[in-house]
Amino acid sequence: MKTNQFKKLWFRLTILISAAVTLTHCQTTSVAKVSGESEGRRCYASDSSDLGQDSNTQKDNKECVKTLSEAGSGAGSDTDNFYLEEVRGEKALQWVDLHNKGSLPKFENDPSYSELKSKILKILDDPNKLINVGFSGDYAYNFWQDAKNIRGVWRRTPIADYLRGERNWQVLLDIDELAKKENKNWVYAQASIFKEHALISLSDGGKDAHVVREFDLISKSFLVDGFILPEGKHRTTWINENELFLGLALGENELTDSGYPRQLRIWRRGERGLLPPRWSFQVTRKMFQSRVRLRVTKSMAPLVTGSPHERSIFFHSENFLLREDGSTAKLNLPTDAGVEIDKDQIFVTLKSDWQVGATSYKVGTLLRLGVEDVVKGASAAEVVFAPTKTQFLQEQHYHKGRVFLALSDDVTSKVVEVVRRQGQSGAEWQQTKIQLPENSSIHMMGYSRRNEILIFSSENFLNSKTIFNFDLKAKTVKQIDQAPSYFDASPFSVKQNFTESKDGTRVPYYVIYKKGIKFDGRNPTVITAYGGFEISETPYYSGVIGNAWLNNGGVWIVANIRGGGEYGPAWHTAALKEHRQRAFDDFFAVAEDVNRKKISSPAHMGAVGGSNGGLLMGVALTQRPDLYNAIAIQVPLLDMLRFNKLLAGASWMGEYGNPDDPNDRKYIEAYSLYQNVKAGMKYPEVFFMTSTADDRVHPGHARRTAAKMESLGYPFYYYENTEGGHGGSANNAQRAKWSALEFVYFWQKLK
Repeated sequence: MKTNQFKKLWFRLTILISAAVTLTHCQTTSVAKVSGESEGRRCYASDSSDLGQDSNTQKDNKECVKTLSEAGSGAGSDTDNFYLEEVRGEKALQWVDLHNKGSLPKFENDPSYSELKSKILKILDDPNKLINVGFSGDYAYNFWQDAKNIRGVWRRTPIADYLRGERNWQVLLDIDELAKKENKNWVYAQASIFKEHALISLSDGGKDAHVVREFDLISKSFLVDGFILPEGKHRTTWINENELFLGLALGENELTDSGYPRQLRIWRRGERGLLPPRWSFQVTRKMFQSRVRLRVTKSMAPLVTGSPHERSIFFHSENFLLREDGSTAKLNLPTDAGVEIDKDQIFVTLKSDWQVGATSYKVGTLLRLGVEDVVKGASAAEVVFAPTKTQFLQEQHYHKGRVFLALSDDVTSKVVEVVRRQGQSGAEWQQTKIQLPENSSIHMMGYSRRNEILIFSSENFLNSKTIFNFDLKAKTVKQIDQAPSYFDASPFSVKQNFTESKDGTRVPYYVIYKKGIKFDGRNPTVITAYGGFEISETPYYSGVIGNAWLNNGGVWIVANIRGGGEYGPAWHTAALKEHRQRAFDDFFAVAEDVNRKKISSPAHMGAVGGSNGGLLMGVALTQRPDLYNAIAIQVPLLDMLRFNKLLAGASWMGEYGNPDDPNDRKYIEAYSLYQNVKAGMKYPEVFFMTSTADDRVHPGHARRTAAKMESLGYPFYYYENTEGGHGGSANNAQRAKWSALEFVYFWQKLK
């Protein structure tokens, strides 16, 4: 690669590692090891549509499940229902069909279902709904779905038109037409643009794994001889119009055991074969038996983040500066820190305390250091932002030496520009507030360096999302768009309460309710939370919740429990691994406080959560079934002694621990739903909701847990969408059905 290409290219490669032990498992989109790995035995997905499968491979898939059943999971799980992990196995899909048919009529025959579903679909298909865009060059790009465009269209308009509120959209790719023409169940995933070329990612039914095809924006057509990749969890970024950085997710040598790429290479246009990985920091599949996830994104400097060391885990990585000659220099930074580079400066967000020279900096602090100083070993740093008891950094953005921060103060947002000034005692960073709505969630939504604009969104529970343009030259804020209001917010109130968890920690939660209701313990109430991976549950507007729940007298509660990022990195680490029970205790403390305040009571209280939130729901079912009369468990992790053996699960051991480690297994087994559901208990009648096409969290979690509950004689409801991926749904019609089923379930149980 030429030197000037490196000067023009600013990129970042992130490799996240979680140490684990390789054991028997089946996967949907990646190679996975099974019993007898010394003989080279492999287990693939049983979906015959997967690329590269022949009749022998499909036969091996069935043998894989048989082997699992005979050998056991190695983690104390039942073995008589392992066939349910064969994602598209005939017997497994028969089970799914039987339980879908046994559950759905209960809700679909409800007098309110059809009207509610239609109302939700009307919201989702609204031609006047908010348009979310991304910028590239002089264009704003948008993916749009409505009643006419079921699968959606990818389109663009000049940025100048977008900022003026004009709708001069040019359709580039019609996914409905493409799916019909190619007889494929295409779901649009994303597009990566370089000038007039784009890498389009399409998935089969909404999976994380996708095919990549190069698209010409002028001719509006795919290039037959362009960059093309078959299905996989690939990572790509443009170097120039003829070269890509490629993290390839095909074949055992290229994959981690979580199904993600583990090597970085340059792919040049016209090459029939791929050159070997370019840099020495690549992590081999066998090295320390590591699980590696590789993510490629754009950044503001040539920075490579990787971790080839044995004790590295999901949230830890080492950073290397990529020199113009292709060599690397290690940056001496904490392995758990967030790192961004702007020109010759490094900005470091601390996830734990860090000593620099004689000074110790606290977790949550944002520091500024010189790049070369860090390479040599920095002896000093400047504090750009320091957290307080309630205020923490949520997002940051850098533009030509300027720094913008989105801050959270007791789970409400504000945005500031911080400016470096030289004071008597040295450099100081002073905050200037950008005038955006109060008492809202504010996020940085888009940025154009060329046009010098920074786009913010603002929303809360009663005010729909509004888009603002911050002109980086003029330093002015202008509203440019707002989503329609899908329900009259005037009859409702929002209150933030605080309660104490089991260990005395102060836990906030929001209550959204109709003014004037009596707090007599009889209000239908749903509590939701996530509590993991440092993801914050900030206030959000939902026309669906407003119409399906609030308008009919329901109370909606959002709990900000530990494991999330509402109070910075320490709020997350407080619930990692052996401390996971703290997140669960926080959730139960909120329900208990709701009872004490007589907002609701167990007979009228429900809970809902998905993914990691689905894990939370499973724990609520077994640990505190007395608190709830309905629990919707969506795309969940439920057999936590096997999560690391299924799909991307191995990459989450930094969050949960390694169930194959005897020490970790003790605390994981103590809360895992699959291991703790027992006969003779009084459980609420739960509703399992998942997706066949979910190749992130295996549908086997929901299937096998439901089957076990069935064997113990417990009634439950079950819905598995055959498309949709981890989001549960692939189009608006499916999303409307999913939501209608969920809310009819809650109304039947809680009113």
